[in-house]
Amino acid sequence: MSRERTPPDQPGTAESGTAQPGTAQPGTAMYSLLVPHPPRHSDDGNRPDPSEGNPAMKNDANAHADARTLGELIDDIEIAMLTSTAADGSLVSRPLATLQTDFHGDLWFFTSLDSGKVDDIMRNPQVNVAYADADDHVYVSVVGSASIVRDRERIEELWHPRARTFFPEGKDDPHLVLLKIEVDSAEYWRNTSGLVHQALQLMRAVTGDGPQDLGENRVLNLKD
Repeated sequence: MSRERTPPDQPGTAESGTAQPGTAQPGTAMYSLLVPHPPRHSDDGNRPDPSEGNPAMKNDANAHADARTLGELIDDIEIAMLTSTAADGSLVSRPLATLQTDFHGDLWFFTSLDSGKVDDIMRNPQVNVAYADADDHVYVSVVGSASIVRDRERIEELWHPRARTFFPEGKDDPHLVLLKIEVDSAEYWRNTSGLVHQALQLMRAVTGDGPQDLGENRVLNLKD
């Protein structure tokens, strides 16, 4: 595999289960339904939930809420680990910097057309993106479908001057493309308690003397 041009410290924000470990590559880098009429308001003036009795509307609302949650979780985590599938079927993990953009279900990254990850994605677009914030005890595993985007207007919108270090010709560099990941689902682990409390929780879980609650763990579904 040739050395890639997209680095782990390129600019940018925040596009399962837990990501399977891959092989990190040195120097590589791097979102017509028939709707029944809602019931009339009762005499007490209470407004009914418009999604009540409409699973499609409720699923859509849940997907939007999960997207907001995921965006908040990864907002301050710049570097992610992208895991793709190589030609021989092995898993390969590479660092990428998430581009600074509001999260609405897709993740965006800069990459180079001659990158090994581009070859992987063309063969198999299913990827995992992992985020970790050890200071805040937040860990996120994202599952989605990746694609290569050559939209120059979008590149212009997401461009940051620091990226010129790796793309000397700037945003007009012919090798510069966008990696878009449409997120299907994500799972996260978060613990907001202090270190002492976490140690006590872990000890109780290991010895069986207390609840095995080591923090918040949820699966987010972004597809309605």
